[in-house]
Amino acid sequence: MYMVYHTDKYPKHNYKHSFGWTVLAVTGAVLAIATVSLF
Repeated sequence: MYMVYHTDKYPKHNYKHSFGWTVLAVTGAVLAIATVSLF
């Protein structure tokens, strides 16, 4: 809902916003996998 709301208000910034969240999600997943693998 948050991203849809911002897409309507700031269409030009939508790609940057989505990219930022994608990077955070991927980084979080990699860290989680690494943690599980180490322990």
